[in-house]
Amino acid sequence: MEDKRIKKYKKNNGDTAYMFNIYLGKNPLTGKDKRVTRRGFVSRREARLAIARLESGMENGSYVKNPDIKVRTNLTFNLNYLI
Repeated sequence: MEDKRIKKYKKNNGDTAYMFNIYLGKNPLTGKDKRVTRRGFVSRREARLAIARLESGMENGSYVKNPDIKVRTNLTFNLNYLI
């Protein structure tokens, strides 16, 4: 069974890759649709696994759009160099 959400495309170097754009529901705070696009998968199977992870993360509440990398990086810097 082929997943219609997964699209095949050609990269500039000629390689074939896969991408998807999925709907994950509504943002409870803003009421806007939450859509996620991911690109660069080597196979359909890899893209399907990524979709499954995103959907299960939304269901159990563990999906985080942008983890705050700056805070984590600064904390690591402070712990390693300032202490």
